[in-house]
Amino acid sequence: MANPSSTIYNIPYLLRISPHIDLDLLAQAIAAAVANHPCLDVRLALDDDGEVRQHLANESKPFAPAIMEGLNKASLVRSFDLLGGRLFRVEIHATQDGTFLFVDAHHIVADGTSLSVLLDDINRAYAGEALEPETYSLLDAALAEQDMRKSDAYGKAEDFYRKQFTNCVPTTDLTHDHEQPPARCASLLRTSTAVGPAAVEMRCKELGITPNAFFVGAFGAVLARYNFQHEATFATIYHGRNEARLARAAGMFVKTLPVRVNTKLPSKDYFAAVRDLLMGCMDHDVYPFAEVSRAYGVAPTMMLAYQGSNFNMHEFCGEPAELILLDLDAAKEPLILSVATDGDAHIYDLQYRADLYDKATMGWFIDNLELALSQFVEGRDPVDLQLLFDEAPHMVNVPAHAGKTFVDLFAEAVAAHPERIAVRDSKSQLTYAELDVASAAVAAALRQTGFGPEQYACVLAGRTKEFMVGVVGVMRAGGAYVPMDPDYPADLFEHRCVRSLAAVVQQSAPNATADEAPAAAGTSVTDGSETTNTTKETTTFAAPQGTSAHINEMMTTPDAYDYSSINALLANNVSANVDDVADEGLGEVLLTGATGFLGIHVLHDYLNHHEGRIWCLVRKGSFQSPERRLANLLMYYFERPYTEYFGERIMCIDADISNPNDVAALDRIPFRTLVNCAACVKHFAAGDELDRANVQGVQQLVNLCSHGRRRLVHISTISTAGKA
Repeated sequence: MANPSSTIYNIPYLLRISPHIDLDLLAQAIAAAVANHPCLDVRLALDDDGEVRQHLANESKPFAPAIMEGLNKASLVRSFDLLGGRLFRVEIHATQDGTFLFVDAHHIVADGTSLSVLLDDINRAYAGEALEPETYSLLDAALAEQDMRKSDAYGKAEDFYRKQFTNCVPTTDLTHDHEQPPARCASLLRTSTAVGPAAVEMRCKELGITPNAFFVGAFGAVLARYNFQHEATFATIYHGRNEARLARAAGMFVKTLPVRVNTKLPSKDYFAAVRDLLMGCMDHDVYPFAEVSRAYGVAPTMMLAYQGSNFNMHEFCGEPAELILLDLDAAKEPLILSVATDGDAHIYDLQYRADLYDKATMGWFIDNLELALSQFVEGRDPVDLQLLFDEAPHMVNVPAHAGKTFVDLFAEAVAAHPERIAVRDSKSQLTYAELDVASAAVAAALRQTGFGPEQYACVLAGRTKEFMVGVVGVMRAGGAYVPMDPDYPADLFEHRCVRSLAAVVQQSAPNATADEAPAAAGTSVTDGSETTNTTKETTTFAAPQGTSAHINEMMTTPDAYDYSSINALLANNVSANVDDVADEGLGEVLLTGATGFLGIHVLHDYLNHHEGRIWCLVRKGSFQSPERRLANLLMYYFERPYTEYFGERIMCIDADISNPNDVAALDRIPFRTLVNCAACVKHFAAGDELDRANVQGVQQLVNLCSHGRRRLVHISTISTAGKA
């Protein structure tokens, strides 16, 4: 009963059909086909206890499709009346642009296969064939499953899932591009021959698996790589028609299956494990996915659905037909990728939540999946996958580039392809010609300050096109660049940029529009003592100056607090008693504040001097993922990113200690010691920021550790009050 006014669970089909089809005869064929599948007319009602129950409609008047004049695609897909109403509709639309058949059903009463069966029965009835009635219906299957849940089969299924998913990682999501109010479902449809069905079939025969297992395994391997882990947990589906009698039945049979993969295995063992897991889940499908989700934290937020042959009706009632795609008003899950075969191509139909992901991100995800597929076809192991965001394992020698610098090669690219896109970010893009003009302005501004060879410039622009403007400009000025992100800690910026670099290139004017010409972008350059201003610009050059703020309002002094009990507890914490301290070992650790100066050093020390895993609370900020942000910080502080430990010893969690739901979810993590470095160390802050982090957040961590009898190592701060 979720989202009763939404079309999120509709399964709509719109066919453009031939004008030569007899519409009255078609209406009779539709009525006969619907009557052949009684479970399509299931209704929902509340019983005396307020529980929702399904029952077969008891109407004397048989279903008859409507023949309607005109067609409005925008309002065609509409919600159903869930309590008491019919949960499917079939309409014939006669318009000046042609004749259309619209078939739609709610997921409660049908799945995609059911509607395919219904359309096939309409074809048969229109041709005058006698329809074969269902001998075993959805109702029969539901009653049989109800009996199985009371038998030993249910306990065996429960044991199977316990063995497969105990201590699994939480669902492996893709990092969100942004968080916005709910938006309509977005989709990305791609037909590709990059890795064709024939190549997949050949590799599957070598591995002894099905294409379904191959695609599920590839999807899981890509998810794991996106999250810098060797394990991924996600969901897939299967048709649920586990016996031949259900082949032509109509109803909702599709079931969601949990998947857990381990990419440390070599390819043959990896795909065999995926195959065996899928077969086991199908054999034990009496145990509902809802119970698996509740017990092991597996959610269907990332889902792969391998469909086999593509459903595309080129013919209907003996005449040419065209299937027209329709949009829904919301996505069932954040990401659902359906894969189908069509001749020598694969069709990727990606449905996703546009409030979470950009279209470009989804396109890159399909690109990476195809890269993984091609490498698996070649026999590569999961741990050796090379995706788009990976550096090439070997340098490529191009003789034509011998003796040339980056600036030389960039100039050649500008001359050869001035109109091609050189760099793109989430807001806009630059051609090679535009990047040439903008970077030349940067180089000129830098030279005016005396910047040149053997000097370094910090480029502070985040994941924006201005970053590349700065990089190319610095190199054209003859110097070298040091990339920095605005999310880096202030002390790191101070150390790397202010103390040792000649100039800083930073993005400014955040409100500049995407249509502003790069050539008009002005610069501001300073060597730390004087500033020269040119035109208004999206990129500025400045040596960082200290910031100051006036405190305009007096802080109130909190009421006196009795510290006697705390002082008594701390009385023995003196250097004379150090030898009496027992070293109990940290065990596995949950670390908060991992991106701060203290937290990153705690992480570094743990990795170098302790065994075990460490879970780090990291907000991704402007980075692609929390893992990327943490790896960047490790690199800048310690000149080593520790990427080999991500997913094995370092696990990142995008969470906030001031969020009760985030903290409650941490209870599933098998840590022994919690090290809290997440204190807000500002002495003054607006609103309740200090209270949420340093008081409420700490209280929630205390409760978390008390509940699980875990040890809490707390780094205290005096900043516990603020102007509310």
